[in-house]
This record gives sequence, C-alpha cells and structure tokens, in this order.
Amino acid sequence: MSLVFRSTYTSSICSIARSFISTEACTRQSHCQLQRLNENERQAFIARHSRTQVCPGEDVGVIASQSIGQPTTQIALSSFHSAGTTAVEVLEGIPRLESILNCSFKQSTSTIRTTKHTSPLDFVHLTIPDVMSSYYIEHDLDSWWYAIAEKHNFYTAPTSYNEGVVFRVIVDSNKMKAYKISLKLIRDRIIESMYGNNIIRVLVSPEFEHTIDDTHELN
Repeated sequence: MSLVFRSTYTSSICSIARSFISTEACTRQSHCQLQRLNENERQAFIARHSRTQVCPGEDVGVIASQSIGQPTTQIALSSFHSAGTTAVEVLEGIPRLESILNCSFKQSTSTIRTTKHTSPLDFVHLTIPDVMSSYYIEHDLDSWWYAIAEKHNFYTAPTSYNEGVVFRVIVDSNKMKAYKISLKLIRDRIIESMYGNNIIRVLVSPEFEHTIDDTHELN
C-alpha cells in the first residue's frame, strides 16, 4: 500500500470516526459510511479508536490535566483591571499552572521515573553463605523444638541417641526479610542439593530463631 493511499483512507476513517462519536452518533449516515469500509479499513478504524482510549490512572501530563473536567477554563487574562485602571498582566489557567510548576510543553531532555515493586528473589542469585550470619559444629546437639517437630511429623528421631555431628547455621534475619525468603525455602534447597542422602537430616527452627541444623547420624 502506497503512502498516499494510506494517508487518503486514514483521513477518511478519521472523518467517519468523528461523525460516529458526535452527538448524532449511530445515525443512518454514519452507519452507511461504516458499511462502505472494507475489512482492513474497519480494522484500522477499530485500532485507531482503541488507541484514543485512556486507561484509568494513566499520567496525562500537566497541560492535559488542567483541561480535564474544565474544558472552558479561561487561558489567561490580557490585563487585570482595578478600579478602572489597568494594572500588571495576570496569568491564570494553564499558563499560571505551568509557571508554578516550571513545566515545559516540549522538554529537550524529558524523563519519567517509575517504581516497580517486584520480589528481589527474581533478580538476585543467592547462596547460603549470602544469607548466613554464622555457623558452628557441635556433637549431639539437642534443641527444644526437636520434640515439637517430631510430634508434628516434621522430624524423626534417630534410632540411637548419638546424633553425631550437627552443623548449625544461623541465618541473618535482616537479609531474609530483604530478600523475602524463609527457613523452609533454604531447607528445601539444601535437601535438593543432597540428591537423596537419607543419612543427613535437615531441621529448621521456628522463624524467630533463624536456625538450620544439618545432622548426621552415627552408626
């Protein structure tokens, strides 16, 4: 399609659109004009109409926002009269708003700042040392939450009382909040990395304790 023909039928579509959305919309004349359009022209009409719609909450700028709801706002006064005498010029309406906000209709370096609230987990690669504050190794370590975990089937006590070596990891609570991760998520990643090793048990404490125990049962 040539540029000239595209311009011709685009202007035709615009004229039909203006008559269609006027106060006498859906008249017989507008309906007949729409019927004369072919499929491509109808699709272009629909697309052009859709692009004119504004989503709720969309930024429209200072100049456009001044006219929303006040289409007949007076732009400016040539002069301000006081007691029959001419005083200084006073700006009202859009020029006054523009002067207050120091805006420019055509900015040479226009920028826009948007804030996107997305979970940092989607963008940051973390390992356990990244969120770990300290660790230590103990033998036969027993904690108060072991019995509670066993009662709720989260933990199975070893057959012998010798639990072996316990590698305890203390997680940084501030980093957990910043990256929105939990002890359960860390435990699941540790279990996945062990590839079905049933000798090592991974038990997490309640969230406020920020503790993960990796236990190895001695035979």
